[in-house]
Order: sequence, then structure tokens, then C-alpha cells
Amino acid sequence: RGLRTQRSWTIGMIVVDGTINPFFTQLTQAVRTEALDRGYNVLVYNHGMSAKREADAIANLIQQRVDAVIFSYGVAAENMEPLREAGIPIVQIERALTHDTHSVLIDPAPGISEAVAHLAQVGHDRIAYIGGDPKLYPRPRPHGSTMEEDRLTAFRAAMLASEVEVDERQAGPRGKGARKSALSRSRHSVYEHAPSDESGRRFRHVSVQSKCFGSTGRSFSCVGSL
Repeated sequence: RGLRTQRSWTIGMIVVDGTINPFFTQLTQAVRTEALDRGYNVLVYNHGMSAKREADAIANLIQQRVDAVIFSYGVAAENMEPLREAGIPIVQIERALTHDTHSVLIDPAPGISEAVAHLAQVGHDRIAYIGGDPKLYPRPRPHGSTMEEDRLTAFRAAMLASEVEVDERQAGPRGKGARKSALSRSRHSVYEHAPSDESGRRFRHVSVQSKCFGSTGRSFSCVGSL
């Protein structure tokens, strides 16, 4: 089939590292599923935030004559130039180094703003954020900031817009211990970031019973993207 169509029916995918963030593992699996349904194989490489490893992966994919390369996300913009020269389409997911390729980008601000505004509108005046702590993800910043930093910035901006005071003790790292700690301090509500769907605007808003997180003696709501 490849000789007849002049295509390899193979897609390359270069991700940060699926062992650090489950998002990349889930994304890779979703791409593989869709690709297989359409008759494509997927070759996956991890660059671990190393520009050299990314460049080596690109060189290997060009040798394999892949039909396209998906990045989530890229490290060095200059590494993509050989792909352009070879006429291989590029797709950047989550964050983009350049703006001359196909891309599917993530903007946390609209969803976080909507979640915080919703909680404020229903009367909550103390809102905790549970998500990735930028201090726990030390790495180069080819895009200027990390997604963890962007989420915290969006959360603080949303709190300011809703005129709700930010308690820095309630903007902490992800994890079971951090969740319980935030819940024990929060009188009312928790915004918990989770992988979003294609619209990024669907939220769950449920009453959480104390038996799920331990007895806090307080009522609160939980909002998170589905």
C-alpha cells in the first residue's frame, strides 16, 4: 500500500515524558487509538525536555519517512526546520513554539475563570486550588512559563475578578495529602484542576460528604473539569 500511495502510513509523536505527567500517556493512547482506526502506525519518542533528544527523534522519524509528526510539546523551534524541509506536516499540542504549523493549544484561563466565577456566584468566599505546584516541576521554559504557572496565574486572576481573597495556603500542590490539607482549611469550596474535555468548559459541581475526605465539620462544593 505504501508503494502505491507513496505514504508510510506512520505518524511520529514526540512527547515530554509520560512518566512525569499522566496527561502525556493519555494523549499518546488517544492518538494511537485514532491512528489505528485510520490505518496508521504511531512511533513515539520522549524528549524529557532535552533539545538533543528531540533533534535525534526528529532525525529518526525523517529516516522512517513518517507522514506527519505530532509534538506535545516541542523544546526547540529550530529542531522543526528539518521537518519543514522534508515537507512533513507538523502538529503542536498543548503549547506551540512557532505559529506556522497546525496546533491544538490549551488555554487554562477561560475554564478556571468560569469555575471560580460559578463558585463565587453561588456564595462561596473561600476557594482553594489543588493542582500542580511549579516548584515540583523544575525544567527549562521554552514557552516562557510552564502550564502549572499559567494555571496558578489564571486562578489568581479569576479570584481577583470575582473579588475573592486568595489564601496562599490554599493554592498548593496536587496529591492526596494536599487535598486533605486544603479541604480542612476551606470553609466552602475547592477548585480542582483535572484533564478537560474538548470544550474545556464542562465542570462537575457536587456536594462532597465529609466521609470521602475525612471529617471537616464544614460544608463545601467541589468543582473540576471533566
